[in-house]
Amino acid sequence: MEKTQIIHYQETTFAQLSDADRQLMQAAIDATASAYAPYSHFHVGAALRLSDGTIVPGSNQENIAYPSGLCAERTALFAAGAHHPIKRPSPWPSWVATPKGLSCPPARAVPAVR
Repeated sequence: MEKTQIIHYQETTFAQLSDADRQLMQAAIDATASAYAPYSHFHVGAALRLSDGTIVPGSNQENIAYPSGLCAERTALFAAGAHHPIKRPSPWPSWVATPKGLSCPPARAVPAVR
């Protein structure tokens, strides 16, 4: 039998988050400033926490040769793997999209198999 993973999205306010989650979410919000999105104008930031507490941010990087760009979630995961190869990320990154939206399918798939 194939294993299926179900992801539950829940809206919450910034104030309802724990201090650790607020710190992670703020890092994701801050990462939107480094997004390169001249075509979609959809600036996305992501952040994940490693096993030692280090926070690794990422942002979407578009390319005119679509689909050569990378989403923020994958950028953060790949940066963590490149710069911190022995430290494992927590199960799921925290991310924020501006304007409001959901992650692309590869962004949801990569953390599941990393």
